[in-house]
Amino acid sequence: MPKVGGAEARRAQVKRAALEILAERGFADLPVKDIARRAGVSTGVLYHYFSSKDEILLEALGIAFREADEVLRGRVAARPPGHRLPTYLQAAATMACEHPEAARALLAAVGQAQASDEVRARLAALFASFRAYAQDLLQQEVGGARDGAAALIVAAGIGLACQWAADPDAVNLPASGDVLQSLLAASPAAADPSPAGRPEEVK
Repeated sequence: MPKVGGAEARRAQVKRAALEILAERGFADLPVKDIARRAGVSTGVLYHYFSSKDEILLEALGIAFREADEVLRGRVAARPPGHRLPTYLQAAATMACEHPEAARALLAAVGQAQASDEVRARLAALFASFRAYAQDLLQQEVGGARDGAAALIVAAGIGLACQWAADPDAVNLPASGDVLQSLLAASPAAADPSPAGRPEEVK
């Protein structure tokens, strides 16, 4: 990776290098010296821009998630109303094969969350933003949604990404996106916020 000048450019270069190694090896095998070497800087320069290895990793995760999310939202926004929810479901399902670094970083982050409060907090914020976006989209496209529908949609996308990152050959992401669309379309209760769309309470 060629060396570039300027503080922000250097920070971006280090974060990108960390993301590449993170996607290749995971959290367990990510020495700072390897990040510095990949970024084309010394470890001293690296610590001039970042206070710790954890900060570098969290910033690298931020890059991966932000880039994938921006592409997904841009693709949805380009579609006319009424076609945005299917586009979102398909894009969420196929995110991993289109953004493999993000999927591998996500799998690594999920594995590290139990050991790191910072990673867990970053993932919690990420998942909350995904749920809020899915909920807004459901509101716009179908006029609302049952409690939990947005969380289930996000869970499907996250789960597919993690499965693909663990074993790409085992998961057909486009087909999974098609099934996700058909399941939502076949279940009016999933998009029905009224009491009539809810199962009766057990007495």
